[in-house]
Amino acid sequence: MIAAMGLGPAVLPWRETSAGEHAPELPTDPVEQNAARVRIVGRLDEGESFWQGASRIFALTADGVTPLLENRGGERSWWRPDGQGTWRRYPSSINFFIDPDTGAFIDSFENPLTGRTVRLEPALQRRQDGEVFTPRGSYFQNSRARFPEMYDDKPLDLDWRVDNGSIRLFEIEKFAPVAPQPIYETHTYFAPAEVALDDSAVQSPAVRAGWFVGGFSHWLDMADVEGYMVWHFESTKVFALEDLGEDYIAHARARTPLFDVSPEFDEGPDYLETVERRRSAEDRPGPLSD
Repeated sequence: MIAAMGLGPAVLPWRETSAGEHAPELPTDPVEQNAARVRIVGRLDEGESFWQGASRIFALTADGVTPLLENRGGERSWWRPDGQGTWRRYPSSINFFIDPDTGAFIDSFENPLTGRTVRLEPALQRRQDGEVFTPRGSYFQNSRARFPEMYDDKPLDLDWRVDNGSIRLFEIEKFAPVAPQPIYETHTYFAPAEVALDDSAVQSPAVRAGWFVGGFSHWLDMADVEGYMVWHFESTKVFALEDLGEDYIAHARARTPLFDVSPEFDEGPDYLETVERRRSAEDRPGPLSD
């Protein structure tokens, strides 16, 4: 799949550490940890960061694991530092489903477990409230305002280590209670320690991989199937919009006029309100619930 999309091999974009070198010491100071995390995830100055990636979607049922779909996506984030050790990012991502053999964008597929043809829409996610990165952890403003119990008010203590010159940063995603349950997601960032811990560096190369597990999404039309949906995803941090791929950029711009606009300028319902409205619509009686 990766070759079909023209993304090239998944190679860590930094050198290996020689046998005689010692692993750098990871900082314990929450201020320094926060800065290193922002270098890995995005950037310390005002500007954009970009992630290019792909994912594979599986169905986990009593009969086994069945591949369902693959997609290709990109994420743009607009970063706003406050100059006092806190950063805010406004993320926007759009993902398209693809043919696993050719990498071509598709708008429908035949579900192998149901035999039904399912219409596919791009997955667009934007956070107009922004995610705030502080020495006491990170949070989305609207989520913390509505569900403060989601966040621990304590000094940042990253779950990370260094192996062969590379940082491994493990994180568990937080979901507001409005999300369908059960739901769980983890991901790991990999970055060169010599850059991520460099006080003079604005941003660091990085790759990340992770997985998500939850109930089958409504759009899969699998209400009559018992089991779970599992996503495996991987992505690479790139340093220019063009690195997302000309075909992807053209496809994204054709689908939404918001592709080149920071979510901080969005109007209308926020992310949580959109999720609640969608869930309310999905709960209404339909063909499969009669």
